[in-house]
Amino acid sequence: MLGGLSAQVVPYGVRSARAWRNSWTIGFIERVIERLKAIEQAARAAASGETSATGRSGELVLADRDAMVEAAYREEHPHVRTSRGSYSGSGYGDGAAAGNRADIGGTRRIGAQTAGALAA
Repeated sequence: MLGGLSAQVVPYGVRSARAWRNSWTIGFIERVIERLKAIEQAARAAASGETSATGRSGELVLADRDAMVEAAYREEHPHVRTSRGSYSGSGYGDGAAAGNRADIGGTRRIGAQTAGALAA
């Protein structure tokens, strides 16, 4: 994301370059989140009927892992807070387009072949 943003040229006539960059970043982040949620949903669907050697379903394992990741993040970053900035710029669409092109693992992801087969 940072490499893509630094390569962008703020369009001529934009009132606030900072607002444009902020809106580009938000567009990028939101699009990547949408893509990751779709991948996660496909993985959950693929794992819903499976059980592990311990008899736990794949869906339960994913839920457990989600809680562990959230707890680890909160422990590592206890003072994270939301901030308010200017997102009035017109860069959102360009950021979202870059988010569509972003490499989020492709076939290197665990279960990517299964998720891809479900989407097809």
